[in-house]
Amino acid sequence: MDRTAAAAKAIATARRNRAPLAALPADLVPADEEEGYQVQRAVHDLLLPKVGALVGYKIGCTSAVMQDYLGIAHPCGGGVFEKGVYESGAELKMADYVRVGVECEIAVKLARDLAPGEAPFTAEWVAEAVAEYHPAIEIVDDRYAKWEAMGARR
Repeated sequence: MDRTAAAAKAIATARRNRAPLAALPADLVPADEEEGYQVQRAVHDLLLPKVGALVGYKIGCTSAVMQDYLGIAHPCGGGVFEKGVYESGAELKMADYVRVGVECEIAVKLARDLAPGEAPFTAEWVAEAVAEYHPAIEIVDDRYAKWEAMGARR
């Protein structure tokens, strides 16, 4: 099993079992951001039966304060999955989370995809692709035994 698959398996197994995720063994820690996103895609593939289809994306670490705090130079992205999207009024079980939290968000529905070949994106270009804005609440599940040891700071 290659490094990407082994790292993804460790992360997906902890998530499926609702177990806090300890730091990956040194030989499985992604070497750079690109490899980190490869691991993320592999985790998504492993979790599809549990979380459903990829229905969108989220952006985290968008403020300079959070980027400095986490040692990340720019925002980062992740997937939003079908079984993690709920209508207003949904009731969720605390037992389904490791360490639950909530964040106020803005959800955006695009009228069209933004293709990588269109980059670099300007605010005006992206605004033309937006169909709708919605208030949203993100249910955050802090699954890390000690997030500071997870390798965001390099």
